[in-house]
Amino acid sequence: MDLTTTTTSTHIDPKAAALLCVVITIPLLLIQQLVLQPKTKKSSSSIPDATNAVPGLGNALEYKEDPPGCIRAQQDATKRKVFRLNLAGRKMVIVGSCPVTMKHVASQPESVLSSCRAVAEIGFEYTMGHFNVYEGTAWHKAILKNHYMGDKLETVFLPRIYKALEHATEQEMQLLNDNTTTSSTTTTTGPDLFPFVRQCFLRAILDEFVSPRLLANHPSLLQDCMVFQDKVEDATAKAAVLPRFLALPLCLWPTQAARRQLQQSLAAILQQEIWNTRKDTTTTMGPWAQTYLEEGTSPERAAEHLIGLIFAGHKNPSIGAGQSLCFVRTELTPEQQQCATQEALLLCDAFQDNKNLTEALLNATTLRACVLETMRVTAHTLGAIRYAESAVKLPGDMIIEAGETVSLAHHAMHMESSLWGDNPTQFSLDRWQQETTNDSSLGIPVDHYKLTTFSNGVHKCPGEKVALAMMELWLAIMLTRDAQLVGDLPPVSFERATLAQREGPVGFSVRSSSSS
Repeated sequence: MDLTTTTTSTHIDPKAAALLCVVITIPLLLIQQLVLQPKTKKSSSSIPDATNAVPGLGNALEYKEDPPGCIRAQQDATKRKVFRLNLAGRKMVIVGSCPVTMKHVASQPESVLSSCRAVAEIGFEYTMGHFNVYEGTAWHKAILKNHYMGDKLETVFLPRIYKALEHATEQEMQLLNDNTTTSSTTTTTGPDLFPFVRQCFLRAILDEFVSPRLLANHPSLLQDCMVFQDKVEDATAKAAVLPRFLALPLCLWPTQAARRQLQQSLAAILQQEIWNTRKDTTTTMGPWAQTYLEEGTSPERAAEHLIGLIFAGHKNPSIGAGQSLCFVRTELTPEQQQCATQEALLLCDAFQDNKNLTEALLNATTLRACVLETMRVTAHTLGAIRYAESAVKLPGDMIIEAGETVSLAHHAMHMESSLWGDNPTQFSLDRWQQETTNDSSLGIPVDHYKLTTFSNGVHKCPGEKVALAMMELWLAIMLTRDAQLVGDLPPVSFERATLAQREGPVGFSVRSSSSS
């Protein structure tokens, strides 16, 4: 689903503009490929090139048409799980559905396979800023560890994030009701589930992790963040299939300018609501705000950091939660749906009573299995991007050359029948029956080189348990309110560099808590 907000001139037909762009771009790509790029020796590393590459474009068109299908097709065509893919001049080594090779790559230290440099080079240094690329993740990991991990996951994070999600969902439902004349007093209907769930998660995260003062006093901030994040998503998708000399002026520089504008306005809000009120004992401050003040961070630096954190902390979990609801209503039997609803009621009761919260999440096996299976079938086509600071020898005498970019094919791993059994493309809770029964932790209950959605190795996602818990809780909140889909469900779309979304709007209805 494309949530991007774009502006198109009223004097130029969009299709004509796109055609003109192609006509101009292809000759430029050919010039770059044949004239401007230095000639290099053909690699002797035994890693094959992807087949059916188009001069100047490589496999960019094939990838854009069907990202996961392109990767699986190239695995079949090259008869290898590792191959080189050319996306309009951006070449990378793809590590496909081989757990052994993936583990070898993911285990390399930052000094050998650099995540920071790779993320910077694909455009995030422009879209998210230098600090977020090189320091933001480590800082976020430390904040999670200090404030929410260990015993604090049960006693601090879970009860607070449940209340934040429940409150945010009710607020977003009320806003929908205020802006429509079709909703009844007991049922809210919405034109698109995915912006709704994103707003729920973003509101909950800003309220809990920073301060409820931000959105209470500056309600337009939520939409400002949403619009900017859509621009990042759009720029990232386009930059992936454009050469740098086109990606910079067309995608990355405009998004960089938008980020700086948002940073400036957010810094002013933080100054007013956090820095100027820090001595007020009635001001509620979450761990991010507390850390900024304790470490003497400026509002300007905090604003840059927050832009990255709220993108990383809410975007994919919110998509995963929305997709989980879609799959509950379309892939589960009536009996399974009834079971999921009963589990949701018990789960919400436990959180209302603030008793045995981790146990309650684990005992809701249908809900948990649905979230885990959603993580499997909607995983990123490519992720865990690395830049080879030095050559890396892979199993099978394959060599990643210094200077190459490497990416792990998450979705291809999840479609591997040798790992997931028959019909891996089908959504099925049966894959998780044994794992969810024997769960003892809120993390992924299988090997991280089998389910790779949260990455693995030295750069494993620090927020895995937090994200899974939030998705399950929001799904429960919606099921206790009899959330239903309205109209036809659009197909899954892997167009964006996120968890898979939907090709079009997903209508929905949900009852208020008082009428559930």
